[in-house]
Amino acid sequence: MLFRSIALTSVLEDVLPADNRGDVVNDLMQSIVKDSDFDATTGMAVVTADNANGRWQVSTDTAWSNFNASTAQPLLLAPSAKIRFVPHFDYHGNASFEFHSWDGLSTDFATLNLTTSAFSADKAVATIDVVPVNDAPRLLGVDGTISAIYEDILPQNNTGMAIEQIVSQVAYDVDDNSVLGVA
Repeated sequence: MLFRSIALTSVLEDVLPADNRGDVVNDLMQSIVKDSDFDATTGMAVVTADNANGRWQVSTDTAWSNFNASTAQPLLLAPSAKIRFVPHFDYHGNASFEFHSWDGLSTDFATLNLTTSAFSADKAVATIDVVPVNDAPRLLGVDGTISAIYEDILPQNNTGMAIEQIVSQVAYDVDDNSVLGVA
């Protein structure tokens, strides 16, 4: 029986794969599953995975593999398996997958709705938070232009240009709500 959804260990927006160690399935399941089969282990049957902004991956050893899952063909993960999300470059936000708990006593997912099933009847959601980082601005490789100033203009009539107007012609920043300047 599932009690609630779970949060995976958050990752930084542009995390390197070597630094993204993922979560062990058993560690995730410990706090949310109660199984009446006391000798059973607790794995999961992943039935949906949101891959819109990155890739969900699984590992049963040291190698990671991308996966997709569906109710028709769930991905069965043993308690020792690891799961992680690898976000697309510069993506930050949330990603999730849906799963049923799995006690490992049967792999017949067709028994899902039976009370004696190896799978929980209820689905739960696992969500990961991809935390934004401050990305450096990038130069566009083009020349910017500054408004012309007439030679004999009075200072009070010279409104100039804001630094942001000048810099935004030659650089951009992928971070939300960034204000470009010069240093």
